[in-house]
Amino acid sequence: MKGQHITEKTDQLLSREPQDNLRRYEQLVSTSSELASFIDTSFTHRAVNDIYLDYFQTAREDLVGRTVEE
Repeated sequence: MKGQHITEKTDQLLSREPQDNLRRYEQLVSTSSELASFIDTSFTHRAVNDIYLDYFQTAREDLVGRTVEE
């Protein structure tokens, strides 16, 4: 059920303008109580939540805007 809810929210987010999409993804990721990140089609981190940062013991500025490979 939880996955279905996220899918519905994602579909709603995709119907908006790109910049609005990013802000909404950031909100969705930040409010999740589980490890969450948003990685775009160029494999660049666009948003991560605090739980993700704690798990990987890193700072947001060390991930957001960087590719997965970096």
